[in-house]
Formats: sequence, structure tokens, C-alpha cells
Amino acid sequence: KTNRIVNGRSAEEIAELPDLKDERVIMGQRMLEFLQFCTPQAQPTLFPIITLMGVQASVKHGISDSSVTLFTWFGFMLCGIFGQLKRGREIANAVELMLEKPGMKHKKSRGIFGLIVIKTWGSPLQASLRPHLEGYQLGLEVGDVESACYHLAWRGSHLWFAGRPLEGVELELETSVSVLAEINQVGLRLFLLSCLLAARKLRDNCTVKCCTSTTTTAQNDEEMDFEDLLAVASDIGNNLVHAHIALVQLELLVFFQDWEAAKSLLIKSGDLRQCFSPFYHSVRYTFLRGLICLKTAQSATAWLDRRKWKKRALESMKLMRTWLKKGNVNVVHPMHLLNAECAALKGNKTDAKEMFKAAAAVAARNGFLQDKALAHELAGMYFEAQGDEYWAK
Repeated sequence: KTNRIVNGRSAEEIAELPDLKDERVIMGQRMLEFLQFCTPQAQPTLFPIITLMGVQASVKHGISDSSVTLFTWFGFMLCGIFGQLKRGREIANAVELMLEKPGMKHKKSRGIFGLIVIKTWGSPLQASLRPHLEGYQLGLEVGDVESACYHLAWRGSHLWFAGRPLEGVELELETSVSVLAEINQVGLRLFLLSCLLAARKLRDNCTVKCCTSTTTTAQNDEEMDFEDLLAVASDIGNNLVHAHIALVQLELLVFFQDWEAAKSLLIKSGDLRQCFSPFYHSVRYTFLRGLICLKTAQSATAWLDRRKWKKRALESMKLMRTWLKKGNVNVVHPMHLLNAECAALKGNKTDAKEMFKAAAAVAARNGFLQDKALAHELAGMYFEAQGDEYWAK
């Protein structure tokens, strides 16, 4: 129904819809906007319903300042749920035009956040880092602290997943966690603490100092690990943060190549895409899921187990292939790596060699240093198992 209403309208036509004057409808749209920001954390399945209701109301009654957020999240849905990247970018263009209207300055930080999320479906993850910083600064300038904090949290998360040098990542995450603690953003602080903990574990620090309460006094500090972070996220009922912590832990287990623990966590966590569907994190989870399933299939002794895990891996690869065909540049090197492991599973040494080389090269070119290292390690282990010492080195 929403597609019928919106489809056929250009970005300019959407942005030029009449201004909303009815105070009752304005209040209703504000309520939908407020709920829209809460549902991904508390009840992700409600998010699409609320978004579509808000878009329909904007088209029917007119544009208000809440329409910026409502249309932005509609763009999220088009990209992340329906795979309509081109249409999602058109909605992003409409939002940019809305933000240029008089009286929209206070919505710019929130609008920019949405634009970054949509554009990440078609541009390198690295390109999101500076805009998130600018969005954070703009949010503080106009008094939109909530949006500023989301920019800060997503920038920190993208820093981790983009594979920036660990020393710089750890330093910025420490600062960001401290800022979020000062303004009592408990959920987003946990969101970033998972990345900080992972960065420190990679640097041989196995615990991170933080506090579980909303205060930041030294008396409340305690050493926490991923299980502690997950427990706190469950206590505050934040599904998005809980899923993010599990995703970061999953990635760390892959880096350490603890495939048995990664398989257990994958089963325990369930399908995290329900929480991440609009965001880059959905792409990362799909890649990690596919890789863990392929490694589990390779080590399986029973034919049925091998078939089961291979089937799950192919499901992830099919989804990533769809994103790749629609122009998502962030899935190129992960797709090469999955193809390499799939070739290894089939015993095709030549294809595996070419795909491992391609994965490392593209990851290096796009700045994903951690994935370049992962591709080299997995290739080395594969060729060593094949008795090929030359390529293993």
C-alpha cells in the first residue's frame, strides 16, 4: 500500500508535498517518530509497521519535521529489508531536499544519520566515518543530543568493523564511552563497550573496566566480559544492543578462529538480522554466519551435518550475492572469501587459491585490514593442510 502511494513520485515531488498544518496530525506524527526510534531496541518487528504508517500519513496530510525521520527509515527498509537500493537512494535524496527547507535545522543531525545508513548500502563503509563525526557535532550544536549520541555510537562501531588500526580505535572508543557515560546513555555505552572490549582483547587485554549502573563512580566499576555485557543488555531490555554485543563477540571468535565457540554462539544468538536489517551490521553478520557455517561443514564428520551446514552457508552467500549485484561494495571481499572457503569445501584447490588472493587484495584496497589478515590466515591454514608449503607461507 505504501509503495503504491509513494512509487512514481520523484525525490522532488516527495519533498514538495504541502506542509502539514493540522496540529492533531502533527502530534500523531511526532508520536510515531518517537516510537520509531524505540522499536529497534525494544520490539524490532514493530519498526516496519510504524514507519509505513508514518510515511502514509505524510503523503496524505503533508510534510512536518517528523517526516524527515519517517521517510529516512522508509529508505532503511527499502535498502535493508526489500533490497531496493536504487529506490532507497531516491528516498534519501528526498530527505536531503526536506532538510533544506526553512525550520529544519534542528532535524539535520537526525536526518544525516539516516542518510549515512542508506548510503552505506552503496558506498564503502570507510566513507561513513567522517559524516558521522560531522553529524555528532551538528547534533550538539542544535541541542539534539540523542541524535548526536547515535552518530557517536555508530561511528565507533563502524571504526571497529572497518578494520582501522587498533591503537587509534581503542583510544577513540575509550573517549566515546566516557562521553556516553557522562550523559547517561546506558544502552549506547554498552553498544560501544563491546567494540572496546574486542579491541582490547586483540591487544592482549582480556577485560575492560566499566560500570553497569547509570553512574560513573569508581565504586561501581567492575571488570566485565561479553557475557556480562549481554546480561546488562538483557536487563535493560535493549535487543539492538544485545545483538550488537553478540555480533562483535562473533567477529572476535572468527578472528581467533575458535570455530566451535563461534558455532555455539551463532546457534545461541539466533538470526541477528531481525535487529540489524537496515544497517551495515546485517551485511557483516551474514558474512560471519556464512563463514562459520562453511568452516563447520569442513570439519563435520557426518555426511548429514556437513550437508546441513553447507546449506546454511549457501543461504548466506545467496543473500550476499543479491546485495553485490545491486551495487553494495562492502560485500565484494567477503564474497571472495566465502567463495574461497566454498571451493575448499569442494576440494577445488585452484579456485580456492584465486579466491583467497582476490579476497586479500580487495580487502586491502578497501581498507579492511582485519579481513586482509583473515584471508591470509585462512589461506595459509588451507594450503598447509593440503601439504602445499609454498602457498602456505
